[in-house]
Amino acid sequence: MRRVETKEQTFDINEAKQEYFILSDGRGVYNRHKPFSKYSHAYVITNENLREVSKLIKDKKGPILTVAGSGDQPIFFSLTGNKNIDAFDISFCSKAIMDIKTSAIQNLNINQYKQLLADLHTGTNFQQIPNLGHISRSLPNDTKTFIQQMNMYEIFGNGLHPRNYATYMPTSEEYNYMKKIINKPFKFIWEDLENINLKIDKEYDVIHLSNIFEYKNAAEIESTIIKLKPYINKNGFIILQTGYFNANNQTFSELQKKFQKWAKFYIAKFDKTKISSEASILLQKTK
Repeated sequence: MRRVETKEQTFDINEAKQEYFILSDGRGVYNRHKPFSKYSHAYVITNENLREVSKLIKDKKGPILTVAGSGDQPIFFSLTGNKNIDAFDISFCSKAIMDIKTSAIQNLNINQYKQLLADLHTGTNFQQIPNLGHISRSLPNDTKTFIQQMNMYEIFGNGLHPRNYATYMPTSEEYNYMKKIINKPFKFIWEDLENINLKIDKEYDVIHLSNIFEYKNAAEIESTIIKLKPYINKNGFIILQTGYFNANNQTFSELQKKFQKWAKFYIAKFDKTKISSEASILLQKTK
C-alpha cells in the first residue's frame, strides 16, 4: 500500500480512492452519502461572507486558527495583515485546495486565478487544467503528489457553481494585498474538530469554526467550546457561525446561559440598517 509522509500524518492513496465511485468514463465521484471524512471532496469556493468576518477581527494581532474549508478562510483572514494563521480540517482535500490557492495567488493574475477555480469545479483531469500546471512547481510536495495520484477523482467541485463565484471572490485590490501578505503555505493541522484540541499547542486570538450550528447539536457544540477554552486568549473570539441566523435559536440561548460566567456572546450583523442581515455569532472569552 502506497503511503506518503506529511508533517502531521500520512495519507493513504488507496484509502482515499475507496471513498469515491468509479464511473464508466474513469472518473471518481465522491460518495455524498458519507459523513465528513479524511478525504471528503473540498469546496472550491466558500459561501460565507468572509470579507465581513475579516473586518470583525482586524484588531486581533495574535495567532488565528481557522477551519481550512475551501482555503478561502485563511486567505481572507490575511486581509487583516496577520501572517500568523493556522488552518485545520478533517479532509486532506481541504489542504490541497488551500495550497493551490496560496500558490496561485503568488503566481497567477486574478483572471487566471478565477479561471483556475472554475476549471477545478468542472474538471477532474488535472493534467488538462493549464493554470494548475503553471503553479505545480510551487505546491508543497505532499499536495502535489496527492493531486497527481487523485487525477480523475472529484476531490474538488463541491459547493457553488462558478456562475455564483463573483460575490465570494477577492476583488483586484484584495488579491494584490494577498500577494503581499501570503508568501508561504499556511500551517495545516489534519484533524477533526472533535480532536483538534489535542493537536494545538498555543493560544489564539481567534478560532474560526465556520458554521458549527449547522452540523452539531447543543451538547456537541458545548463540548467543543469547553475543549477549546484553554486555547483562546482572554478577550479572544471563537467564531461559531456566519450567515443568516435566528437570535431565538434554542441552542444559542442554551449556550449563552451555560458560559455566561466566563464568556459573552455577540451577534455581529454585517448590515445594521437591515432587520434581516447576514451576521457572525461570536463567543468572547472574558475570564
